[in-house]
Amino acid sequence: MQKLSDYEKDALKQKLPEYMAIHGVQLKPNKNILCINPGHNDSTPSMGYKADQNYLHCFSCGESYDIFAACEALEGIPKGQGINRIKELYGYRQNTDKNSPKTQTPQPEAAKIEKPKQTYKDFTNLVLKASESLCMCDYHAERGITEEVATRFKLGYIQDVKGMSTALVIPMLRADGTYSYQLRNISKEEPLQHYKPKVDEAGEAELFNSAAIKQNKPVAIVEGAIDALSVISAGMEAIALNGAQNKGKLYDLIQKHKTKLPPIILALDNDEAGRKAQKEIKDMLDKAQIASYSINLALQYKDPNEALQANPEAFKGIVSNLTDEESIKRKEYLQATVESQLEGFLDFIKTKRAPAISTGFKMLDETLRGGLREGLICIGGISSLGKTTLALQIMDNIAKQGRDVLIFSLEMSAYELRAKTIARESLNVSIEESGFSMDAVTTIEILDRVLMEGLPKQSQVTFTKAYGRYLKYAKHIFIHEAVGKFTVNDIKARVEEHIKATGRTPVILVDYLQILQPAEQGMSDKNKVSYDVLMLKQLSRDYHTPVMVISSFNRDSYTKEASFSSFKESGEIEYSADVLMALQLTAVRTGQDAEEALLENPRKVDVKFLKNRSGTLGIASFNATLANNSFEEMDAKEIEAIRKRVQNTKDHEEIKKRSIKAKHG
Repeated sequence: MQKLSDYEKDALKQKLPEYMAIHGVQLKPNKNILCINPGHNDSTPSMGYKADQNYLHCFSCGESYDIFAACEALEGIPKGQGINRIKELYGYRQNTDKNSPKTQTPQPEAAKIEKPKQTYKDFTNLVLKASESLCMCDYHAERGITEEVATRFKLGYIQDVKGMSTALVIPMLRADGTYSYQLRNISKEEPLQHYKPKVDEAGEAELFNSAAIKQNKPVAIVEGAIDALSVISAGMEAIALNGAQNKGKLYDLIQKHKTKLPPIILALDNDEAGRKAQKEIKDMLDKAQIASYSINLALQYKDPNEALQANPEAFKGIVSNLTDEESIKRKEYLQATVESQLEGFLDFIKTKRAPAISTGFKMLDETLRGGLREGLICIGGISSLGKTTLALQIMDNIAKQGRDVLIFSLEMSAYELRAKTIARESLNVSIEESGFSMDAVTTIEILDRVLMEGLPKQSQVTFTKAYGRYLKYAKHIFIHEAVGKFTVNDIKARVEEHIKATGRTPVILVDYLQILQPAEQGMSDKNKVSYDVLMLKQLSRDYHTPVMVISSFNRDSYTKEASFSSFKESGEIEYSADVLMALQLTAVRTGQDAEEALLENPRKVDVKFLKNRSGTLGIASFNATLANNSFEEMDAKEIEAIRKRVQNTKDHEEIKKRSIKAKHG
């Protein structure tokens, strides 16, 4: 076959998406596929599509494939022969019109015109104008960014832009010398907000300060531009990814300068997403035989900028000691010790460790040593015993304290949850005003217009008052309906969205664990639950907030006392949960018939603590009026009566055992 020109090769390379589709693979930017490397047993999609350069790159094994190499890998063709196969398929034509003939005579060289590169809007004037206003605010100084660094990177301020009264402008220098930019809202009265121009006018996010790779000094790789500016202010060069999607760009940059690289320090955010991305980059560089070092510049904080603000001396001390490869290796090793992790520990306790949040129930708070703390709290129980009711009541009590709560309802609609709360408030109103519950409205009455209209006038008045009570704290309650479609990764994304939009960290409720969708296809139920439990716990750690999750019980647990084995797929729940609460009928302790106990109103329900890292174990007993979705703690008299019944049951069982033993000898 006739040899192809570079122009013709480039035209064929553009056929990569079409060729992959033949093999059942749809290529989409920012969406990974399974690696096509025959020698890479890829169980997790790790190969990305570089649409602007028409090739595939695996971030795990480090291999890259244009259309010719992809053909060789997928069809088992010897190396170097893929080009012939692609020529056969597409007739090496330059014209991409589907209606054109399959083969065409190549155009003369003079007629070949290189496709012009996409150009994007130049924001240089905006950047320069903003930089002239650097003295307008001292936000950058408050974040630990020196004047020298701010001037070097042309930081500045702009007012009344994109819904922000005043914003910090962070310039993004392109390879062609033009600028794009990012905005960061600096007003403490406004929600935390970031902005960058749309891709069609600014192009995809570039690496920040990529020129640092050319210097013969250690370079830190961080996530955001603010973090890079923080590291530079502390005395070391840094490059910011500006998004996890830029891992490929970082790899290409490092490969380009592979022959003369400075020491590469990986210092991404100190949270679950940052650690994951850092490991992926580390693995990618290791496979390419490029040395890199993982250093936690953030100390116990989320990112380098937060560490710089909280403890400037400690942060600058770490950075200043990383002067050469030997010192970097030594620091990497020493960071495995407890001593290094104690830096700033007291400051962390004072500034980051939040106090316990009251559940609104005295007995629960006493057992929990004050209330809910950072960690994974799991509530389990048999069906229809009130797991959601109790958890929702706790969330409502937290909202009454002015804390945001995020509720992920995987089974019930938002309307049902709101009706549950209003029904409970109506019970409170009725008892407070008349001493009786007769004027309270139920959940089903609230949700059914016909039933509601048929209620006595006083009940309708009670509903109106209950609605008014709910309205006072409802602004702190955010309900995400996620029936049949949410994964644990979706939950994490929504939490991040909430924090970005409000600047407040919420308490989280997931109802319930077993019906979360698998994060990856092909997961068994046991593996899915284990993965979800670990991710929810990590979510709690990353954002220093309680995460409460409801779990179902095994069916054989309906008529016996709750235990660890009662929880479905209990292994990971038992090990990972910080607090494990189990709902059970009080009847299982007193010897009362379970079916009979279920018919009681109010129903007597125990909350049994099976695990409690920060407190004690024990049982809290409640009267549950489930028609009005209300849990009320038993008073001392009721608890003493139950204690006596439990003791009588135990005595009776002991006498029975002795009698059987005596009978058999």
